[in-house]
Amino acid sequence: MPKTEFIDKKPPSEPGTIITATQMDSLNNQVATGEDFDGSSPLLHGQDIGAANAYAADFVFGKQVSSGTNNSVTAGRLVDGSASFINDAVELGFEVINISDRTRARVVEVISQNELGLDPNIFAATGKKYAVGLHLFQAPLVLTEGLKISFKAANANTGASTLDINGLGTITIKQRDGSVLQAGDIAAGEIVELTYDGSSFLMQLSAADKTKLDGIEAGATGDLSAAEIKTAYESNANTNEYTDAEKTKVAESEPAFAKNTGFNKDIGTTSGTVAEGNHSHIKTSVSGKNASEVNLWEVSSLQIVSCDLGSVAVNDEVDIYFNAIGINGGLDDIWLVFVSKASGTATIEFTHDSTYLRDGRFLSGIYPQYMAFAGRGKVTGAGTLILEARGSLQNPSGSFTINAGDGLMRVVVK
Repeated sequence: MPKTEFIDKKPPSEPGTIITATQMDSLNNQVATGEDFDGSSPLLHGQDIGAANAYAADFVFGKQVSSGTNNSVTAGRLVDGSASFINDAVELGFEVINISDRTRARVVEVISQNELGLDPNIFAATGKKYAVGLHLFQAPLVLTEGLKISFKAANANTGASTLDINGLGTITIKQRDGSVLQAGDIAAGEIVELTYDGSSFLMQLSAADKTKLDGIEAGATGDLSAAEIKTAYESNANTNEYTDAEKTKVAESEPAFAKNTGFNKDIGTTSGTVAEGNHSHIKTSVSGKNASEVNLWEVSSLQIVSCDLGSVAVNDEVDIYFNAIGINGGLDDIWLVFVSKASGTATIEFTHDSTYLRDGRFLSGIYPQYMAFAGRGKVTGAGTLILEARGSLQNPSGSFTINAGDGLMRVVVK
């Protein structure tokens, strides 16, 4: 059944409300649930009637039948062109509360749908919010430290915000830590719970806090075992840990190499040397996989020189270089060089039809005279390889002689 309506004592034919022990026990043990039965006290909750960042709510309790804003200052009257007082079943003796000014009066006449007669006069200015009904009361009438309220926001906030309840003044809304609200801390349609700390309304949970809580999966706990934590951690990329056995293997691995050693072979520090290890190089002082070179002045004739490259593999590239400095050459002299395979089991293709033919011209006709040329071949069959170079002068205008130590053929396999 709904809450008991208390009525003042009337003449004997109309007795007042009879109070029972059950009713008194209910009142003595009230709980704020907002329900319509004895023992349930109202909630300090209201609908937002303000704007974004400037929220407002009116807390009026009791059996409210009509509400609005007055638009007349006729003495002893409540006039509201938008009201429907007769349709709302407003009766004589109903209470009217001027919410804006926190004053109250009784209905002494129902004049029309839009007008009521009041006693006393409580509307001295237009634009005042009101409520009409039975047993109405307005709370709170003052703000006290520790007061808890809630309201349903009509709009999301876009920055710092305030709240005015029951016309008690605009109070700043802050986060629990006292910081000013940021955009989105209040969502449209959100029920905002606040506590008054004596100067500001503090939010219990912001919209962002609620989103974080909503993101916690059902059944989640804070007492994960070591195995569960390990599984969750290693489910992410690049986070897998070694097992104890794997850690032991790592600990037993070879120590880090010193800068001059590799795989237990001492490289040394002498410029131009490399680690010999188990691989035999043809020439240790020439870069490349295999290499060979011959000094042109050390042979009896400039016509034929050869270079032994040892073992070569398929797709190895062979670079060939010639250079010489000498005297008695002419400006128009041409030195033709023909390179070919001399012997060995490997096969090679040069850049010109399986052979390599280049010519070098003197770069100047004065002493000293210099000529140089280079070329390349590619190994097509693995095996041993010795290359041969044949040279000759064409159109000589002089008798070119290579200076001692200034002539070289070098062949490098890459």
